Amino acid sequence: MKKRGRNKPKKEDEIPPILICLILLALILFILIFKNLVLTTNVIQNHLTPKVIENPPTPENCSNESIKKVWEFIFKGSSENLTITSAPYNNTNSSEEESEIWSLLLNEKCPAYKVYQINGTNIRTLIGIDVWFLMNMKMAMAIDGNYPPEEMENIIQRISSSEQNEMENAPEYLLLNFLANRTIKRNINTSQEAKTEFESVFNISSSNWTKEEFKVDGITENLTAFSFFENGSLENITLFGESIDPMGIIAKAGMVLQNYSMNIYLYTDISLLAFTKELERLYGNWTSPINTSLKNIEVKINDSKLKMSEEIGLFSESRSGIQRIEINQDEQTIIETEINFTEEGSLDWTKIILKKQETDSTRGYVIINGLNYTKNVTVDRLNDKSESVCIKDKEIYSIDEISPECNAIDEYILECPGNLTSTARNLTCNISGNKFIITGLEHSAILEIIPPEIPCVQNWQCDEWSETSKSCGYRTCTDLNNCGNITGKPLEYQECPVCIPNWKCTPFLPEKCPREEKRTRTCTDINDCGTEKGKPELTQTCERKNILVYILITLLGIAVIILIVIILKRIIIRREKLKERPRTEQGQYKNDPNYPSQIEQYYGSDQTHNFKEQPETNPQSENYQEKFPDKYWPK
Repeated sequence: MKKRGRNKPKKEDEIPPILICLILLALILFILIFKNLVLTTNVIQNHLTPKVIENPPTPENCSNESIKKVWEFIFKGSSENLTITSAPYNNTNSSEEESEIWSLLLNEKCPAYKVYQINGTNIRTLIGIDVWFLMNMKMAMAIDGNYPPEEMENIIQRISSSEQNEMENAPEYLLLNFLANRTIKRNINTSQEAKTEFESVFNISSSNWTKEEFKVDGITENLTAFSFFENGSLENITLFGESIDPMGIIAKAGMVLQNYSMNIYLYTDISLLAFTKELERLYGNWTSPINTSLKNIEVKINDSKLKMSEEIGLFSESRSGIQRIEINQDEQTIIETEINFTEEGSLDWTKIILKKQETDSTRGYVIINGLNYTKNVTVDRLNDKSESVCIKDKEIYSIDEISPECNAIDEYILECPGNLTSTARNLTCNISGNKFIITGLEHSAILEIIPPEIPCVQNWQCDEWSETSKSCGYRTCTDLNNCGNITGKPLEYQECPVCIPNWKCTPFLPEKCPREEKRTRTCTDINDCGTEKGKPELTQTCERKNILVYILITLLGIAVIILIVIILKRIIIRREKLKERPRTEQGQYKNDPNYPSQIEQYYGSDQTHNFKEQPETNPQSENYQEKFPDKYWPK
């Protein structure tokens, strides 16, 4: 434990600060809760009435941040403009003996601190003390008061002093000065009013308020106040994984003066077994006595679990004789040895260092230091093909200190199963399931040796593609040699190319419309896209026609044509006849049915022929016709 120092007294009659602290505590306890804090035998045995009491945080190293947290835990309102002072308990001028005494009395973290805040004539003060000697005591006392303006200068000078004596006497001075110069008054008449006033200042609450009468020396009249008191037992301390009863109490108290503006809060934590609190601070977070980060570690001596409390001389005598030591993890033995405590003396468990491979490691190893006795060590065999280990016959702190080829000084390759007698010790190795068991070790660092791997040749076998005809889509490929990697693995998915159908169709058959009046054809996608999209119609509706109708229509057409020809012929002949008839003076043809046409004239009577044989004259001349009418127009 670190030694602490303290200034030597300047005067022979000066009261030691620690005594002043204790006297002050006794005074405050007497004023507030004397009748409640009388610790009888029954109280200690029964641990009082169990209650949940919130305790202020313990400052770490008296830093401003950690002390401010205590202030914010206790007081309501702003935590700005705080003045923080911690007591200078150690001093380089202190003798070694004085330093040793103070190191036993005071907590190393933060033995004492003082915080105050001034707002007009209102002063809030927080005093904290953490000491232990025969008993462990933590105290936090907070005072909130309004003081006479004429006394503010003296009060501020007193509470702001960094002197150790002044710091410890500050609560007493504030209280006595207030009582001697009480001019600021108020009127609190009920417990509920006191509770409301108290909780407007502090974060602390209670429902156990009672009215009290106090008599203080130097004060002519009794003080009337409302106060509360709550206590409970301390929880057991976990030390080296064991539960230990600290035999202590925890309590809080509050007081509100009826006629004067002052509120007080007091928290105490007292343990009658102070050394257990100090041991908890040093070792309480250990799950095992040895130095290791491994979980679920258990140490056994002669098949019984090691109890660290029995290994401390303060509790019991040292061990003697030959005893078997086991270090287990999850009920599996890692280290096993025998020690003659009569010859070797006591064993410092804290000097033992145990390390194993990480959970994601590919090979097992164990490093054990501080236990330099012939022992057996069990190492995890993480590779089922491993058949040897590397022994480092020297204390090391990292497995990387073992050479890759296991050929450095103090390094030996041990076949498993096998033995090694070339060293000063007879080392043997055996394999039990997934464990290497090595015997005969003293300095112990063991590393599993993994044999060189034979290159694995992959043998991929793949299923058919989901689109077999196009060799695309999905499939599953498996390495029959199970090489454990996917290098060179064939594709298991391949996108199919876009296919555009190209339809070719036969003519509709039969050519002649059948009775059902439907004809069909066949269409084939020459690109074989496998889809019906865009496929032409395969059926066609037709109309079946009767041949007799066609014949009748044809004959009717022919008859119509013949009729037309006959009519046209008659019209032509009629016109020819009209043209050969004589005209009247008005140019009209003479209507003489006996008038012969040119054909009749040509093929007619002999008279006509005779007429034709006569010398040709111009019959067109009108004079001629008039001169020879009978000749030209025979009857």
